[in-house]
Amino acid sequence: MRVKLTIVAITVLSMFASMLATAEIAEVYSWKANPGKTTEMMQSMAQAKAIQEKLGIKVSAYATSMGTDGFIDYVLRYDSLEAWGEARDAMNSSAEWNQYWVAAQQNSAGTLLSSITGINMDASVKAGSFDADQVYSVFVWQAAPGRGPELMKVFAEAEKIHESLGARVESYVGGIGAPNQYHYVMSFSSWSEMAASQAKQMKSAKWAAFTAGIDPTLSTLVSSHSGQKLPL
Repeated sequence: MRVKLTIVAITVLSMFASMLATAEIAEVYSWKANPGKTTEMMQSMAQAKAIQEKLGIKVSAYATSMGTDGFIDYVLRYDSLEAWGEARDAMNSSAEWNQYWVAAQQNSAGTLLSSITGINMDASVKAGSFDADQVYSVFVWQAAPGRGPELMKVFAEAEKIHESLGARVESYVGGIGAPNQYHYVMSFSSWSEMAASQAKQMKSAKWAAFTAGIDPTLSTLVSSHSGQKLPL
């Protein structure tokens, strides 16, 4: 498996320079196992994770389910832009990582479908705070031209309601691979907890009133899917 590190989009840097200095950065690599190579791909991910976590990167993998054809999201998290740069330099100089890299290229067990960078809108969130989150749903929105800040405000209001109904919500501004996209991620400790939250949402008058007041020209839903953390 080959893992490429991406850089934060220049446009995002200019818009959110102060926030980016301390905000969590997530890199998401979506992989599809080559025919008959699922076990080998997971073993390769586990090997990569072991090396990368020695270098200060927080790594998780998620099996996607509803809304996809079954790819695996391999996620690297960093506490800040500074931590991201330090970890990248550490990888470049790591003999163990470079040895893994060469071997993975020679016998790849999976195909990289996409890679994106996201910057958390909440600068207080740290990369190590996601251990209890086992299942999630993510909704990817494309903002209308010039209306990204307005969409962020809508996300903030939606987060208040969803968290009152039992979800953990994190919102990300897309960087490289996801220009002008905004990711709204709802996480839970179990599928049962997700179901309970969704049941409350369907009965929530506050949620119904909130959604009725959203300008339909503000953004377009690009994609959505659910997934579950894997025991790498």
